[in-house]
Amino acid sequence: MMSGLIKKLRDPAWLRDEFWRLFKYGIVGVVSFGMFLSIYALISRLIWPSGNRTVIDAITLCFCAVVNYTLHRIWTFKAGTHSTRMISRYILAVVLTSILQTVLFHFGNGVLGFNDFLVQVVLVPFMAAVQYVVNRQFTFNRRFEKTCPIVPETVVETAVPVAVPSEQGQQ
Repeated sequence: MMSGLIKKLRDPAWLRDEFWRLFKYGIVGVVSFGMFLSIYALISRLIWPSGNRTVIDAITLCFCAVVNYTLHRIWTFKAGTHSTRMISRYILAVVLTSILQTVLFHFGNGVLGFNDFLVQVVLVPFMAAVQYVVNRQFTFNRRFEKTCPIVPETVVETAVPVAVPSEQGQQ
């Protein structure tokens, strides 16, 4: 595995593509970060000022996850068409990293007593880095489309049935 990474690091085309992917991921991340803080501020300061900050954090994460999935699938990772397995992997990745983020937020804000916005400013970029690795290696990686043991194979019929003339009608 390490030798494969070393080979990739020596390939200028791979480095250029990865740099561009990271750049796009960063753009989506900055947009998401601004959206996250705006929604968090709106809910925690105006809509529900007495609300539990950890619950508000979780609500905001869920909303931003939908936007992130769409932007990353279409633009950042160019993963092609949507598939049941891909969204399942994304949901799994978001749930696990959201649990981690919520636990770390509670620890920083609830246990250590740091300001909730300070915790967000430190935590969100850290979690973005974790999420990039997960998305790059698992969520939007097409090698898992037919072999992912975590997500069962499902068949989703999306095509409209087309009437085919029967053999009897042609005789």
